[in-house]
Amino acid sequence: MGRAYRKQYGCDFITVIPCNAYGPNDNYNLESGHAIPAIIHKCYLAKKSGTDLHLWGTGKPYREFIYSKDLGYLANWVLENYDDPAPLVLSADEEINMHDLVIEVCRQMDFTGNIVYNQQMEGQLRKPSDNSKFREMLPDFKFIPIEEGIRETVGWFLENYEICRK
Repeated sequence: MGRAYRKQYGCDFITVIPCNAYGPNDNYNLESGHAIPAIIHKCYLAKKSGTDLHLWGTGKPYREFIYSKDLGYLANWVLENYDDPAPLVLSADEEINMHDLVIEVCRQMDFTGNIVYNQQMEGQLRKPSDNSKFREMLPDFKFIPIEEGIRETVGWFLENYEICRK
């Protein structure tokens, strides 16, 4: 659609395609939140109630995540520096195994209970994206490491539990 508007009306529309974003001020709702905020909230509730942490899937799939601070910076960069009708994929360079992600959330939350996977809810094993065009333009951009992003997100969630979207 952006290409059509550019061609027909001369609008300088651009399209970015980010991978899974997460960070402070996210939607931590257990039904409608995305992976990381939902895992954080479930871990919080399991720790608080002293129960097992119940999650969908097996933990085997891999996903790509981008911290909201990186996405915000890159969105501004794109607005100032990108003028191409082709969509630009904004994603980190690595996929993370979902079980490893869960372990990191548990570590940041000091959750030491059991993790129980509902294996009937398994998703696609991989959903890799191609960020090579982005990397050609910003080869030296350093994404915030997932451990740091989760630490900041968990900290924000704990400080704002009473008022966050849940």
